[in-house]
Amino acid sequence: MPELSFSAFLQDHIFLSGTFVALAILLIYTEIQIRGRRFSEVKPAEAISLINHENAVVVDVRSEKEFAAGHIVNAVHVPLEKLEQDTKKLAKYKDKPLITYCRTGQTSQKACKKLESEGFTLIHNLRGGLMAWE
Repeated sequence: MPELSFSAFLQDHIFLSGTFVALAILLIYTEIQIRGRRFSEVKPAEAISLINHENAVVVDVRSEKEFAAGHIVNAVHVPLEKLEQDTKKLAKYKDKPLITYCRTGQTSQKACKKLESEGFTLIHNLRGGLMAWE
């Protein structure tokens, strides 16, 4: 009977082993990124609760054209590319919860990171963006 060992398995299945190691590294990296950020992800129902009970301010970071096509009621519009210059527009909301959103929730994560660097602390990203909201 051939000797079975972990090192023999790794040598016989080098591609499978390499793929496993790469996926494990990506998983660990993603987890570190999530734990390292100070903003949270909220579902639409949680966002509604924040708006109704904590007077959260909704910030739309999409383009002018997308905003004009439809947006969440009472949303403050600050396109992502203008966010650094327009943080003064949001400064009056520094002590209120902010909920950022875009179409899918990916671009608004960048906005959350920028807002963190500007000293905002109560930041939430709408998970799934406007698509999830609708």
